[in-house]
Amino acid sequence: MRHLVTMSKPRIPSQFSTTNRTSKSTTFSLPLLFSFLLVLSQGSFTTAETITVNIGAVIDADSRIGKEQKVAMEIAVENFNNTSTQHKLSLHFQAPGRDPLQTAYAAEELIKEKQVQALLAATTWHQSALLADVGTRAQVPVLSLSAATVTPPLAQLRWPFLVQLASNASHQVNCIASILKSYKWKRVIAIYEDDAYGGDSGMLSLLSEALQSSGSVIEHSLVFPPLSSVSNPDGFVRDEVAKLLVKKSRVFIVLQSSLSLAIHLFREANGLGLVGRDSVWVVTESVSSVLDSVDTSVISTMQGALGIDGVYSESGESFDKFRGKFKGVFRRSIRRSSVTSRESCFTRRGNTSSYGSESMEAWGGDSVHWPGKLRGVQTGMGNAYGSNAVEDWIPGNILEKRIV
Repeated sequence: MRHLVTMSKPRIPSQFSTTNRTSKSTTFSLPLLFSFLLVLSQGSFTTAETITVNIGAVIDADSRIGKEQKVAMEIAVENFNNTSTQHKLSLHFQAPGRDPLQTAYAAEELIKEKQVQALLAATTWHQSALLADVGTRAQVPVLSLSAATVTPPLAQLRWPFLVQLASNASHQVNCIASILKSYKWKRVIAIYEDDAYGGDSGMLSLLSEALQSSGSVIEHSLVFPPLSSVSNPDGFVRDEVAKLLVKKSRVFIVLQSSLSLAIHLFREANGLGLVGRDSVWVVTESVSSVLDSVDTSVISTMQGALGIDGVYSESGESFDKFRGKFKGVFRRSIRRSSVTSRESCFTRRGNTSSYGSESMEAWGGDSVHWPGKLRGVQTGMGNAYGSNAVEDWIPGNILEKRIV
């Protein structure tokens, strides 16, 4: 029997962005994310039968985070299907790698072959933009877990079906500026890894602008190419870090970095004596958010570094159930004792909200805003996850407590 469904064009918020992905009151758990996808993809409908909705997910299957996201999504879909009486979700994955043509093809295949009614982009911003192009042509909503550092001009007109659920870089750099102002550090060295499309240099501009109010300046910028494009990462990173020895500043800001580069960077900086009591290292969410899933040998090279991370809840029955299930499923999926089954922040963040009608409470009017809250974390060996929360920060405030 055919379902009788009255479709209406989904009303996409003109802006759906958050200053981080972690606040309970303002981000969706994965089950709630799928509830939101239902609204976007189905519009209004009239039916007395259970409807199956196809959801497409484009992930980076080669990365640790991508593997975690896949397991978390599968658990979320299972939980959703177990509790929903009117809708059932069918999740379809594609892992096109980083080739732009393959990314676009993957999205088109999901739409044409699997007839997905919404796409979830757990990819880089550049890939998310490609998916948004495909989604706009097909009028399929695309939810992106990443965002451009600086919003492209006319983005709302170009991608009317794109919804961004991602960190707001401006709040991170403002938090960094607040830290610098609190300790009166006047000269800093900015470090970032390019994303091969020039997409991360925007954070440098944001930091420079934010530092104007704190009286600090960027003495030097160290830009790394994508580490995957370097034939001899150890030697290359060592040579680049050695250039910092002649600089006066010993305050280093890692604006954007893959985990792989961060590991090389801190290891070489340690070897050259640039990590210790006479130096300060501050890392943004791109690094601090994945420290929960690395081993102690990595944490030891980052001893004392400050990180900007989001505030999220790890309490509640739903979270406890998710964590237990995730550990079991992920452990079986990796089948490698060298990789810890502990979930990273990216995975835990997606499961910190409660179930039910709260999924729509944050979505009101033409945009979604929330009182973003970040926290400073200090890496160390005394915490089971490798980092200790030391101070909360709300945009517009100055850190007043001692965080080191």
